Amino acid sequence: MFFCFCFVFFRLWADPELPRLQDRFTVTPMDFDQGQFDFDSPPQDSGYRKWQEELAERRKKFESRYGVILGSKVRLTLIGEDLPLDGIITVCESREPKNRSKLHLRIGSREFIHAQIETISRLPHESRD
Repeated sequence: MFFCFCFVFFRLWADPELPRLQDRFTVTPMDFDQGQFDFDSPPQDSGYRKWQEELAERRKKFESRYGVILGSKVRLTLIGEDLPLDGIITVCESREPKNRSKLHLRIGSREFIHAQIETISRLPHESRD
């Protein structure tokens, strides 16, 4: 085994036709200039505000498409599942999906996106007498 390694190494070292390792890899100098942070500038909340506006728009689209108000009690079935879920449907704001057009929803501890909904219906509010 050692003999094979030595033979291959010697061949690579001695043969001028084979490309040299130094020619294969080019080393680029590192750039340590990371810019300046301006800690004295006022904070900008435009990104957060835009995210809130997009989330509000997705909520409106969901409510108009399914005829269900978020925060109300519903019964829904997800695609590929047999048992329906009953509970109060809310927006799961703790997770922002990679695709921002998807709306993450939650009933209890079950999280899903709106595209997984197969059927949905409003349930009557229970009156406390």
